[in-house]
Amino acid sequence: MIALRALEFDRIRPALAALTATEEGRRAMLSLEPEEDAGQLDLLAQEVASILQALESGISPPGGDVPPLQEIFSLLSRRGTLLELDHLVALRHLLEAAQDFFRFFRSGEEEGYLQGGRSARLQGARGLQTTLRSLLTGQGELREEAVPEIVSLRRQITGIHQELQRSSEAILRSSRDIYREDRATLRDGRTVLPLISDFRGRVEGIIHEASGSGETLFVEPPELVDLNNRLVRTHNDILREVRRVLRDITDEARSCLGELQELSVQIVAADCLLARARYGLSLEGRVVPRGDRLHLIQARHPLLGRACVPLDITFDPSTRLMVLSGPNTGGKTVFLKTLGLLALMNHCGVPIPAAEGSFLPFFRWIGVDIGDEQSLDEALSTFSAHLRALGEITRRADEHSLILLDELGSGTDPEEGAALSMAIVDHLVERGSTVLVTTHQTVLKHYGYTRQGAVNASMAFDEGSHRPTYRVIPGRPGGSHAIDAAREQGLLPEIVEKARAYHGAHQESVTGIIQRLTREEERLNDDRQALARLREELSLERDQAAQARERYQEKERLLREEGLREITQALGEARRRVEAEIRAVREAGGELEKDRIHRAREALAEMTRLRNETAQELKASSSSEGAPDSGANRHSGRGAIEPGAAVRHRGTGRAGEVLRLRNDRAEVQFGAIRMTVALNELERESSAGEKKALRPVISAGSSRPVPPPALELDLRGYRLAAALEELERSVDAAVMHGVPLLSIIHGTGTGALQKGVQDYLGERREVRSFRFALPEDGGFGKTVVEFLKGSGVG
Repeated sequence: MIALRALEFDRIRPALAALTATEEGRRAMLSLEPEEDAGQLDLLAQEVASILQALESGISPPGGDVPPLQEIFSLLSRRGTLLELDHLVALRHLLEAAQDFFRFFRSGEEEGYLQGGRSARLQGARGLQTTLRSLLTGQGELREEAVPEIVSLRRQITGIHQELQRSSEAILRSSRDIYREDRATLRDGRTVLPLISDFRGRVEGIIHEASGSGETLFVEPPELVDLNNRLVRTHNDILREVRRVLRDITDEARSCLGELQELSVQIVAADCLLARARYGLSLEGRVVPRGDRLHLIQARHPLLGRACVPLDITFDPSTRLMVLSGPNTGGKTVFLKTLGLLALMNHCGVPIPAAEGSFLPFFRWIGVDIGDEQSLDEALSTFSAHLRALGEITRRADEHSLILLDELGSGTDPEEGAALSMAIVDHLVERGSTVLVTTHQTVLKHYGYTRQGAVNASMAFDEGSHRPTYRVIPGRPGGSHAIDAAREQGLLPEIVEKARAYHGAHQESVTGIIQRLTREEERLNDDRQALARLREELSLERDQAAQARERYQEKERLLREEGLREITQALGEARRRVEAEIRAVREAGGELEKDRIHRAREALAEMTRLRNETAQELKASSSSEGAPDSGANRHSGRGAIEPGAAVRHRGTGRAGEVLRLRNDRAEVQFGAIRMTVALNELERESSAGEKKALRPVISAGSSRPVPPPALELDLRGYRLAAALEELERSVDAAVMHGVPLLSIIHGTGTGALQKGVQDYLGERREVRSFRFALPEDGGFGKTVVEFLKGSGVG
């Protein structure tokens, strides 16, 4: 709606949104539109007026900050899903906000300011609120002391730690000379002892790692293995117990999903009503009732503050048109914008700054033409832009419309502009619209005297100080006082006096006019002749440029054909060399590695693709007969995406940066992880958001697509290098798809594969923790990895 922007209603919306307590309420206020149904507007205005009275009486408004809940409701609607702690915190905010809103509306109802009914709709899920309060801390963490099973497990952990300490101290005292220090340490959550490497053969146990110098080995003696295993199992029991508690709360929330959804709807509705009333309170405003005529007393523009001069704006029942005139900078446009903005606010149920006794009709549409709407893109002059706006206004206006026109008829010949203005005003009055026009044209001022349903009004001007007073004088037109305003703004006195002399003269010498017109005609003839010569020169240059372009296109075609021959020759030579190498290795009884064959085939495929693309471009260039090359963007993915480009993954929405391209795939850095994905899965971000290209990072598995996520990876039988490549791909896939846990089977063997796996996991920032599996689930032959929540691409 043009009126919303022209009247600066877009500055009111953020102020309303800042007074809301819910995310949905903020969105509703930022997209607030006038109510189109008079009955609904009356109900809305009545409720906002009641809330405003309650606020003025001193009842404190509710607070809170309720995040969006649609994702949580979606999870609860699917059986088997589990709410995390942050989801439960959001539900607690919802229920606490509901309680605050309930207290406000119940207090207003009890004191007689508010009608009964809304407070009753702000209750629900009280049992869930009690559960959340008892099980969640103020920081949104699980209150473990409220769960007896977790308290018991924590005591067990304390006891196990004490046993580990006693056992460690006993071992260290009995063999002090073979240990580096007299205290135990932790490695991967397990208590180990610092053995001097020279005494490796004297102690049984599991070696977890060595110091940087290699002189100290961190050993887990058999006496500590069982205690460490018990400690791990107890920690796992705590995690299982936490998940059980979360599942119980989720089930309780799922059982009252309907109540939660209805409660959210009611809170957002109450939040929007309160935001309107609180904004009105800040303006010292009121809800203006609906009347059969327009009558505003002491109305103030809400964006100008208390310093602005209050205005009285009145249209009698028989008045359809007010012609407002007066000095420049006298406040005519402010008057017009004040009326329009207050009418918009009133039709949105927002209190307005006006005195008691004011009322407004119901306008279904507000048409506005204010300011300079010149459009360079559409080659429109200021006057043309105004005509376009006036065309829409005259088509849509009816008896339920408020029309506001600023400086009607300006920007063109005064006589034609005046005639057009009167015809437009005639049409609007005949349609029954309420019209306010500001003007400097004398013809329109006369219109206010001579036409039925039209009145004049003027902005007052202090004749003594020669300055506007910003007050409205109804019933008579005002002068422009342009010469007085020019003097006040510092125009040279001699220019002002000459202007007065010109203004006082009734006619100008006809001879002087004819002489000036003759000189102007001679100048125009000279300009036309110069323009004709310039056209001839431009035509000649255009022909020469066309010939040069044809020569360059022919040269380009020849160069492309030469390049195609060279590529074809190089491709044939490369194929022969690769096939000869493969044949020689096979005749010698050897076997090529799959990765080398894959890379050779990729190189050949890349050269073949380059040859085919060059041939296609050459064909398109030849058939276009000099037309611009359309093959530059032959591949939407590669034409728009290159190394260093900022892109977004279509499936997950995660932003990243392209490191390199290979065939139809791209290696992309997504935050802390690096992935190889198909180009058709990417879309380019705006160029303003692109960064400098990162230093390329080489990954052993980066030339392959990310596999689907798996819950278990078996590396037995792999060499260490190949195993780490498979591990990297599986970890990437798990992180990208949000898999929380991954089991890695590496066996025990010599321990090299086990250590390599855990060293690699220790370097991945997405890994929260890793540990050996339970004895019955693989023990030291399997490592279980837990990933940080939210580390995935999605």
